[in-house]
Order: sequence, then structure tokens, then C-alpha cells
Amino acid sequence: MKRKKEIKTFCKEYIQLYNLDVIPTIKGAHRIDGAAQIKLKQSYRKDYRIYYNTKYLDCTSVALKAMTFHEMTHIADSIIFNDLPFNEFKKVLNSYSEIHASEMELDIILKQCEKPINSQSLVYLGNIQTTVENLLSINIEQFKTNFYPKTFTCLFYAIGYARALRKYNFDYSTEILNMLPEFDFIHNHIKTILYPDDIDFDTTMDMFKVLQESRLKCQVKFW
Repeated sequence: MKRKKEIKTFCKEYIQLYNLDVIPTIKGAHRIDGAAQIKLKQSYRKDYRIYYNTKYLDCTSVALKAMTFHEMTHIADSIIFNDLPFNEFKKVLNSYSEIHASEMELDIILKQCEKPINSQSLVYLGNIQTTVENLLSINIEQFKTNFYPKTFTCLFYAIGYARALRKYNFDYSTEILNMLPEFDFIHNHIKTILYPDDIDFDTTMDMFKVLQESRLKCQVKFW
């Protein structure tokens, strides 16, 4: 697969930085969502593989490293939470781990950006360049679009990205909350997750539960 050697180098760097005792198998794929992914059932069985969407492999080395660190973080989290029943494991990987992985991903990109970081700083995710402002707003809007039919994943992406931004003295929390007036019932959850050095696991899982309940009750109105 094109750029496989480069990907393996980034995996080894992650392993050394975070003392991870796993070397994943690298696979190319055409029909996956996004730029790269792991498969939860495989990881739960301790079969660690990262699938890269070959359509995105013309991206910059920084973007490739960022997406690799994202997926390696999922693998690291899957090891930590492997003793949970699969349904609980799945919830954790789809919420807490998405925040964690997105924070790690954007941090790699922001390290290469001109400082100070601001809303118009340019970032690459996959082979797409956009501004910090657009990155956050697009994910919030996608979260709203997906809220009833699909998942909450894009909200967790946005929170993870905002956590990464705070490391560079750029606080985007007010803007995120202002974009979520329909979700005022999770504003305190979001603030609790954004500000500590470590992601508040219990608050994250409670927010996931509250979002599920609000969806079942059709609590959120977008008009």
C-alpha cells in the first residue's frame, strides 16, 4: 500500500511515546468512512488493525501522522477498556475515546501551525485544508444533522479538537456552547470535559447516556 512505510514509522513513534505494547497491522481500504479507522469487534478480540482509506493517502505527512495517532489512540483505549462487556466497550470507544483520539489528532497538526493559534489558523485533516473555525463549526453542524438518524460522533470530535486548542491558549468553549442552544442540558457536561488536563470519564459517559435518552424522547427540537 502506498505510504505504508511512513505509516509504520508513525505507529512506532506513538508506541515509543506512550509505551504501547502493540504493533497494529496496516491495511488499505476503499470502502470505509473517513480517512482511517479501526474495527471495534476486531480490537475487542485483540486483533489490532488500522484501515486507511486509499482515497486520502495523497495527504501531507503531518496529516497522515495525525490520522495515525488518532487510530493508535483508539487502540490504546481499546486495550484499557477490553475487560468491559462488548456493549459497554463500544459506548466508551464511541464517546470517551473519540474525544481522546481527536485531541491527539489535532495536537499533531497544531504543533506545525504558525503561532499564536486563532480561529483562522489553517489545518489539514486527511487531504482537506480548512480553518480552525470551520473545523469546529462543521463538526457541530454534522452532529446536529446526525443526532436522530445516526451518531453523536461529531460532537465528540469537536470537544476533542477544542481540548487540543486550549493547549495553545485558544479557548473555543464559548463558541461551541453558542452553537448548541438546543443542547443546553449538556452544556455543563461539555465544560467539565473541556477544562481538566485529563478527560473526565464519568462525565463523558453520563453525557453519552443523557444524549441517548434525549434522542429516545425526541427532546431536541431544531426549529
